Amino acid sequence: MAKIVKSDTYKNLIRKITDKVNSAKIECVKFIGSIQIYTYWEIGRYIVEYEQEGSVKAEYGKYLITEISKDLSQLHGKRIQSFKCI
Repeated sequence: MAKIVKSDTYKNLIRKITDKVNSAKIECVKFIGSIQIYTYWEIGRYIVEYEQEGSVKAEYGKYLITEISKDLSQLHGKRIQSFKCI
């Protein structure tokens, strides 16, 4: 197999590929961040709707949050893993 001479043109190719991969990673992280924000907002909405049971105002207590935390920790571990990208 012929050896590739690492000319400036070749180095430029490597730089362009690297830039594209890094750019894709950044875009992916931004997209995943948006998904996380939306997911957490929806989770909060679910909790509020459950707590309010159709009422305008909820009677919040630590008990519900403690139970949710305990049950979700059993299902997903102490901390729900962050969304990952590349």
